[in-house]
Amino acid sequence: MGLLRVGRCLREGWRVFGRRRRFLMGIWLLVWCIEGIVVTPLAVRPEIGPLFWVTLLVSAVLYGPLYAGQQFLVLCIARDQPCGVGTASAGFARFGRILGITVAMILRIVVALGPLVLAFLLSGFVAAYSLPAFYAILLVGGAISLVFFVRICLRYGYAWVLALDKGTGVLDSMAASAELTRGSLARLLGIAIVPSLLWAPLVVLQQFIAGPLWATALTYGLSLGYSVVVLPWYVASAMVAYRVLRGEGQEQEAAPST
Repeated sequence: MGLLRVGRCLREGWRVFGRRRRFLMGIWLLVWCIEGIVVTPLAVRPEIGPLFWVTLLVSAVLYGPLYAGQQFLVLCIARDQPCGVGTASAGFARFGRILGITVAMILRIVVALGPLVLAFLLSGFVAAYSLPAFYAILLVGGAISLVFFVRICLRYGYAWVLALDKGTGVLDSMAASAELTRGSLARLLGIAIVPSLLWAPLVVLQQFIAGPLWATALTYGLSLGYSVVVLPWYVASAMVAYRVLRGEGQEQEAAPST
């Protein structure tokens, strides 16, 4: 297994993104529009209860194959393999196993939220007696759930692309992802943190200038820019890390020059 370096993965990910920048921005724009179509009805009519469950169901069906296709597309670009729009839809060709991985991830995340739910229940008993204890219990429960959530996402984050790249089933893909990322979760977190920090100013902006039409247009524009530039860069960096962890390309680097 190669040595995973956060800075190197981010730099190489940016170079991979730059090879097909316009193409990747177009693919991410298309996915952004699809996600917007799915979420908009719920945002417009939140009082309609069934819309939440319909949105959740459609999201579970669509997001897994879309994300898997995006990962696989960028992986092909990183390998200098021929690819096109059809490559981005590869997740739908393996729809059953991709959906299975998505459902398995959702179930694990639900379990990860257990400490937060338990803390919420316990805090209800102490709220009337001590507000500091109330907030402390929620803080501890939330922190534990956050650690579990992040660990699950990092440990099994390559399950989707493994299902497409190696043709493995649901359980084998998740087991292979867990094995591949063993001992590298901290570095993978570092790769994820840098793009996430770029999202923070947008969140702050939404909180302080929400309301006017120009503010809404500005935040939507920044959100779009983040979605079509930063997110493909992050996926490219993650796919660079995937190749490093699999030891791809090391044979050529180690071969003596003639």
